[in-house]
Amino acid sequence: MLLLLVLIILGCTLLVLLRVPIAFAFGIGAIVMMVVFDVDAQWAVTGSFRLILTFVFLALSMYLMMGTFAGTAGIADRLSNFVVAAIGRIKGGLGVAVIVTNGIFGAISGTAMSALAGIGKAFLPSMSKEGYPVPYIAALLCCSAVLALLIPPSGTMILFGFMGRLPISLCFLAPLIPGLILIFLLSITHLTMARKIASIHVPPKVTLKVYGKELVQTVRDAFLGLILPVFVLGGIYGGFITPVEAASFGVLYIFIVGFFIYRSIKPRGFLNDVLDVGLRIGSIIALIFFFMVLGRIFIMEKVSETILEMMFRVTDNPWGIMVMLNILMLIMGMIIDDASAMIITAIVLLPIARSIGFDPYHFAAIACVNLGIGLITPPVAALLYLAEAVFDTPVHTFIKGAFTYILFCYIPVLLLTIFFPQLSTTLPYLMMNIR
Repeated sequence: MLLLLVLIILGCTLLVLLRVPIAFAFGIGAIVMMVVFDVDAQWAVTGSFRLILTFVFLALSMYLMMGTFAGTAGIADRLSNFVVAAIGRIKGGLGVAVIVTNGIFGAISGTAMSALAGIGKAFLPSMSKEGYPVPYIAALLCCSAVLALLIPPSGTMILFGFMGRLPISLCFLAPLIPGLILIFLLSITHLTMARKIASIHVPPKVTLKVYGKELVQTVRDAFLGLILPVFVLGGIYGGFITPVEAASFGVLYIFIVGFFIYRSIKPRGFLNDVLDVGLRIGSIIALIFFFMVLGRIFIMEKVSETILEMMFRVTDNPWGIMVMLNILMLIMGMIIDDASAMIITAIVLLPIARSIGFDPYHFAAIACVNLGIGLITPPVAALLYLAEAVFDTPVHTFIKGAFTYILFCYIPVLLLTIFFPQLSTTLPYLMMNIR
């Protein structure tokens, strides 16, 4: 039985590597499994349909739309101007502004792809003008775009919470502290690297009066964007609105700001954004449907228990098993996109982590950091290839810079998240006690 499962999963992975759409690849795997294991198709399919007809996917759609509209509405540009005015007047300060802006934009967009596209277009001209090499810009922006997975609200945490039967609002909080630590390490690493790049200009010094005037002006321009995360997250954790209602409010807010105040959202652009979000959420729902079919078969065939038994043959130490789970997640993140990998993680690996005594919110943060690394690690590395398209520079020119950030920022944050559970469990349980 296990050998057949491994062969089917390897077959699905091979199809993915051959550029077959992931939903179709695992859909084929689901059909083969139903035939091989004599699973009642009606039982597997109707159960999966019932699960995808939930309000969770409305929330996911709204957060995707928030990220798309935020870029179109000009909010990303205004946020970048504000952060540059605040911290951009040292050598490498513009790069720190990129990292911090990605963290703020992550609280609006919820997806790394939206963050990279929106912030990348906003910062590329100014960074090029300041003497940053384009390959370095690409490495910095794609590595800091991962912050959108860690800073709430996060699209991947919506999927993890839904598939793992956990409160989504508490899952949002699990990777927040690791995300803040990652912002700090990315900034320190960038400033160290920037000192060695001779072409980067040092902005001229200004008086405190001029600095204050610029800061006030950019705060005024970016104010409507800066208060959006406050409304969205404050509404959720204040108990006033649900995550679905918060996301819907955010979309309406950005549309009003972009269409009537900034006047940057045009009717044609609006329709294109809606169509783009519709295609993306449609592909995600197709993914989830087939993964739910697979998940029901996995549960019936006790796949998680079988994997755990195999791991116990190697070691019975929970930390040793957690290391193996991390290796599995890293490999998944390198091969398939973060949404697909997160679904598999919640279905197959979360039960294993729970059975060896790990807290589900702790594991959520570990998975989020690990799969974030996968987004910038070949062979698939979705963010690297999007950066290639956005910045018109081949991946091989900035892969070294990306690996530098992985080594000195992501790996330390992953280790801290694994071995210090309080970083990811304190906020969820504090919020649980408040409620």
